[in-house]
Amino acid sequence: MSALALAAAVLSGFLHAAWNAAVKASGDAKAAMTAQVVAAALIAGLLLPVVGPPAPASWPWLAASSALSIATLVTTRRAYQAGAFSVAYPVSRAMAPALVMVVGPLFGFGWPGPMGVVGLVLIGLGVLAFMKPPPSGPVSAAIPWALVTGVLTAGFVLVDSTGVRLAGSTLSYGLSVSMLNGLGFIALERGDTWGAVRRHWRLAVFGPLASLGSYLLILWVWATAPPALGAALRDTSLVFAALIGWRLLGERPTRLTWTALALATAGVVVLRFA
Repeated sequence: MSALALAAAVLSGFLHAAWNAAVKASGDAKAAMTAQVVAAALIAGLLLPVVGPPAPASWPWLAASSALSIATLVTTRRAYQAGAFSVAYPVSRAMAPALVMVVGPLFGFGWPGPMGVVGLVLIGLGVLAFMKPPPSGPVSAAIPWALVTGVLTAGFVLVDSTGVRLAGSTLSYGLSVSMLNGLGFIALERGDTWGAVRRHWRLAVFGPLASLGSYLLILWVWATAPPALGAALRDTSLVFAALIGWRLLGERPTRLTWTALALATAGVVVLRFA
């Protein structure tokens, strides 16, 4: 995998972890997630007429991506409401590469080579380490939602990897999905959407920069590299999420946490040579 694609995936992971941490730190995950998604849709709607629509061949994939993204946002929010960010986020994110590797051939993507499989296994072992806290309290309540989020994430990785290759423009495809996500979220919430944006105006201003940047970067990676490897590399966000949870959210890491981070980091290093 090229150094440029690796750097783009890692930066995408950092930006993704950052805006998710901001949602968790807000104290009101539901309203904060709504503010971030709606603001991103407004920005995308303003930019889309300038860049133009994606090719019609990508439209069914674009619609499917938006439906999966909205479902993922809802389950992610429920996971954050139920438990620790540094557990819920890594579990949900790092499931996707393994699932994409298994299901990818059905979408026309080949199997990774031996180094790719080793890297994915190392990341998977890191996930298993994250999933072994005591089975009581808020952490265990978050894990079912995190697992569902992981399955949905794998779904939109495969859908986006196909759709963006048919779109003719990564930017146009990404902005279109972001705009549809916002419209779908407004319809789903049926609540005080604009009130949420006003209450969390800082996240509404800065959150979309991180979320749109993260999404556009990883779309470019998925358009040019095997989706399973791109998804795994993006999930260096696992490392960033745990560090953010520790340094900014007061979630003390355990010895098991450091073991999981070491395994995931080793997996990323191996994937550089896949």
